[in-house]
Amino acid sequence: SAGLTAAEIPRLKLKWAFNLGGVTMARGQPILAGGRVFVGTLAGGVYAIDRASGCIHWAMKAGAGIRSGVVLGEARGVPAIFFGDRSAVMYAVNADTGELIWKVRPVEHLLAQATATPQYYKGVLYQGFSSLEESLAAGVNVTCCTFPGSIVAMDASTGRVLWNRQTVPAG
Repeated sequence: SAGLTAAEIPRLKLKWAFNLGGVTMARGQPILAGGRVFVGTLAGGVYAIDRASGCIHWAMKAGAGIRSGVVLGEARGVPAIFFGDRSAVMYAVNADTGELIWKVRPVEHLLAQATATPQYYKGVLYQGFSSLEESLAAGVNVTCCTFPGSIVAMDASTGRVLWNRQTVPAG
């Protein structure tokens, strides 16, 4: 699908490399849009990198690490990227400037986190949430698994929650 033949593969050369800083991997897959590569890191850095040169167009710091990919859509009439962090905060960022459009935490559970890549469709952002309770429940006296997981639909322009559905029934 890239238009390459098997014979051309050995002739490929590295065009540029990008240092993610103090992390050893990017958990979420980057996206390519508008001549830029958008990627988040486990340290909470989010970057818009020029596709041709590898230079940073803009960078921002989320409140917690990014474990998912980012998705491109539109918010308030401008191209925007959307992503969630490990503390279940969702972000809409102007894809051209890096300016924060909105930031919300649409779930209430203390240990909720966004690890799946959000989905954007016709002005609505859909995000699944899990929790990290099970990793903390090694002790005998620790109550586990009080968050059933959820899927939240948000207005992409404002971050307002349109609906929130648990993925596991109560009880």
